[in-house]
Amino acid sequence: MNEPCLPCKPVIPELRAIRLIERRVRSMIVDFALGALILGVIPIYGTWVPTVRVSCLILVNLIMVWRVGRFWGHYKSHFVMTNITLILAIFRSLILAVLIWVVIVLLGLFVPFADSLARAIAYGFLTMSIGNSLSHYYYRPGILDGAALGRAMQFNRLQLDQVNQELNQ
Repeated sequence: MNEPCLPCKPVIPELRAIRLIERRVRSMIVDFALGALILGVIPIYGTWVPTVRVSCLILVNLIMVWRVGRFWGHYKSHFVMTNITLILAIFRSLILAVLIWVVIVLLGLFVPFADSLARAIAYGFLTMSIGNSLSHYYYRPGILDGAALGRAMQFNRLQLDQVNQELNQ
């Protein structure tokens, strides 16, 4: 009597797999955001250092975009508006990171040493926000198709033992 209906049975393991992939993606995004935060905290100054930092930040974000795409199977939307929405979300992340940097620098006028963390917090926020926007682009309820889920599962087969252990818990 408490068993799920017949059409629901095959869906439940897929939903568990999707939730597990989503959990892994969020964990990976946090790891990249912490890496960007550490990149902003390093106290090295010079003429070429800002250029190198921004180049490293762009590289970290591009690697994160590639990894998130691999986790979700590189789903490409056929709707122009969803692609425009992703681009606008990335611009929103950039604008908010600059605003956060300005606010923390202004806070540094009243709180000692707060302005020294402004760059690090802005880098971390930028990376976290881009990762979350991208993850929401790839996984939206009703949009993820079977082929993308198959590619995502194929990418995750390398760690299949970990998946099985977490599913059995």
